[in-house]
Amino acid sequence: MENAQYLQAFLDESEDNLQLLNDLCLQLERGEGGDQTYAVMFRAAHTLKGMSASMGFQSMATVTHRLEDLLGALRDAPDRADSACLDGLFAGLDCLAAMLAQIRAQGSDDVAEATAVVAQLNGLCTRISGAAQVAAAAVAGASGAATVAGTTLNAAGADARSAVEQALAAGMPAGWLTVTLSSDCQLKGARAVLLARALEDVGVCLASVPSAEQMQAGEISGSLAFLLVLSTTPEAAVAAALNVSEVERAQWLPWTEAERADNGATAPAAGLPAATATSATGQAVPSASAAAPAGGRPAAAVRAAGEGGPRSGDRTLRVPVERLDTLMNLLSELVIEKTRLQVYAQQAQAPVLQEVSDRLGRVTGDLQAAVMSLRMVPIEMLFQRFPRLVRDLSKTLGKDIRLDMSGLETEFDRTIIDEMGEALVHLIRNSADHGLESADQRRAAGKPETGVIALRAYTSGQYVYIEVADDGQGIHVEKVRQRAVERGLTTAAAAAELADEEVYEFLFRSGFSTADQVSDISGRGVGLDAVRQKVESLGGRIHIASAAGQGTTFRIQLPLTLSILQALLVEAGGYLLALPIGSIEEVVFARPHDLRTVHGRTVLDYRGHLVPLVDTGAWLESDSSLQQTPWRVVICRDGARRMAFAVNQLLGQREIVHKSLGEYLRGVRWFAGATLLGDGRIALIADVHHWLSLAGRSN
Repeated sequence: MENAQYLQAFLDESEDNLQLLNDLCLQLERGEGGDQTYAVMFRAAHTLKGMSASMGFQSMATVTHRLEDLLGALRDAPDRADSACLDGLFAGLDCLAAMLAQIRAQGSDDVAEATAVVAQLNGLCTRISGAAQVAAAAVAGASGAATVAGTTLNAAGADARSAVEQALAAGMPAGWLTVTLSSDCQLKGARAVLLARALEDVGVCLASVPSAEQMQAGEISGSLAFLLVLSTTPEAAVAAALNVSEVERAQWLPWTEAERADNGATAPAAGLPAATATSATGQAVPSASAAAPAGGRPAAAVRAAGEGGPRSGDRTLRVPVERLDTLMNLLSELVIEKTRLQVYAQQAQAPVLQEVSDRLGRVTGDLQAAVMSLRMVPIEMLFQRFPRLVRDLSKTLGKDIRLDMSGLETEFDRTIIDEMGEALVHLIRNSADHGLESADQRRAAGKPETGVIALRAYTSGQYVYIEVADDGQGIHVEKVRQRAVERGLTTAAAAAELADEEVYEFLFRSGFSTADQVSDISGRGVGLDAVRQKVESLGGRIHIASAAGQGTTFRIQLPLTLSILQALLVEAGGYLLALPIGSIEEVVFARPHDLRTVHGRTVLDYRGHLVPLVDTGAWLESDSSLQQTPWRVVICRDGARRMAFAVNQLLGQREIVHKSLGEYLRGVRWFAGATLLGDGRIALIADVHHWLSLAGRSN
């Protein structure tokens, strides 16, 4: 495919525009929109249409064109933006999202619902503004402005000429910008769309030669000309054009000079007197007439603007996540080699080698921080998709639901952002369906009719947290107990002895549900099970807190990074283990009088708490770690649970690289992975959460 190199950029930009349209549609539904909202939506839809047409996805362009028609009709009659119109807009956006998914998966924009969506949008347009206005909106939407039908200035039309005269009277620069694309430009249509978008930042386009439709179709034989009313200087307009790749030359011709050049009969073309600039690779020297174009600055200023114009401040670069993963893997190997060098430097007792090792350690640390910052993105990228989800759930369930979001600036590893989307969808659907009551029930309970789902994100220590909370009815603990007994997961006697936190664990069992009937939203018992699996696959944990009549909070704890972590290295029974620093509460020395026996289990009396004690060496079927006193004991904690690990030696804190145990050892839950040490030895990384989950409550 000729335009394959542009496909990823097209998908990324289209998804950004779709998200923007979804957000603005939600604003309209809340009654917060205005003329500017419609203008922004119209531009986003027009951009989508132009990009999809340039890439050859005509079905997508057709749907977007109809969205433009509806937006244009609503802009002219905003009082008619009822729920049916908004539902139509959302249906169109859903159709476009399905098309993007189809393009990403199969390279085609053919989706079954497109025909029905187009018919729905057409019907709404007809109802709002009548067939004649629909046709006018279609023409305006196709051109994006008053389109030049021919190659003369007169073809700009009376409206465009009147707008130019008014702009000139107000002291605003107006004229023609002629742009020449490089001879080896492969996708001139796509380049023309990008150029038109760049010019939106410097002014308003009243006309173009060739027309917008011809540009989108790639029907470009010579230079491009845009009739602009500028909000900035002509030099900035030239610079904006030159900042678009594959633009070879840009010329500015003021409106008055264009009128004089041929009495308004000829569109600007190469060779006419103009403020001229070339791309960085060009050799052209501006003509004398370009010495002080409109703004009075010399031609050198035009060249300077071309090199560092208004877009020079945009320093954002899209990088595929795979490249960042490769960089992180290389950094992980560098950390391993750095650790080896530190070991050898200590053994050699060579001051110069030790100095080099220390310097390399500092540089590696700075490099690690820099690479991690590249992978960190605000949680807002993940949260921004959920207002639309909550809106749809509210309409489906017949409940009035408000979504509150906080901590949007909290940064997460990009891998976590990509992986956690589906898990949060399950939690939000669960809160909307099971957690929040109906309006009648909330009124009877003395609550506001509008239920609230809160999404929160924050950082604490070595972890980041995501919370999904609701102010609903809370978890019916007794109902969960009863359902667990009915399914044979426990006995009635054992269930009665369980604390609430232990009862909540049943909710994460596969197929477990308290719903009386299955719906399209929930009730199949797979949601929370899938959430826990996803969270734990990322090295995280999930906790539930609930109060009857007050609501439920799901708290997800995730590591800041998934590949490099701080750990305490210990030796037990001849084996090396790594205990994550974030799970360690304290390291103590214990003696025989600190031990107790409770229900046949050995526990440690730790600051008034009885903590289960593990003889780590004996557990590894090697030498006991309790042979010589005082014993070295590492106290680990996860929430309210503690466990004490007795070890033979403490080898110090190290920065380790987390390596997966692979598919063959995936079922070994005692260990989260392994790491390669600087001396070539391998240490297993203990899965402290799994150990503590077996220990149960200790206090």
